[in-house]
Amino acid sequence: MPSNQEKGIDTPKAKGPTGNNHLLVIAIDDYAHCPKLSNCVKDAKDFAQLLWERYQFDKAHTYFLLDKAATRPNILNTIRDLRMQVKEADSLVIYYSGHGQTVDDVGYWIPVDAAPDSEVDFVSTLELKPRLDAINSFHTFLIADACFSGAL
Repeated sequence: MPSNQEKGIDTPKAKGPTGNNHLLVIAIDDYAHCPKLSNCVKDAKDFAQLLWERYQFDKAHTYFLLDKAATRPNILNTIRDLRMQVKEADSLVIYYSGHGQTVDDVGYWIPVDAAPDSEVDFVSTLELKPRLDAINSFHTFLIADACFSGAL
């Protein structure tokens, strides 16, 4: 069967994003008050390396919050800052790897210094969603490697 090109039919190519690819990596192994994890930071760094090498992500648009840097204020402030940096033609990937928890059907990311069972110290999926929605990107893709992350 002849293709559209062979038939002389001009088919437009799908338009994709033409902007920058941004990457926010949040990974915690060394918790202050929760059980320590062993591969979150390594996996996150490996994931970033893969995106740099194979998928046109630039180190200049990569933001890391690893272990001690992954506090609740740093996570929320970095997401807020991305709202100003990420443009309409840009894509954003957010990678979280660490502890998670669900309380009353609400999912939470657990920052590095969060007290156990202290929801006020956690990052709620209910507060993440509107912050992510406020980022005017072409695409936003969130990967959460945490227990109970399905609530997001």
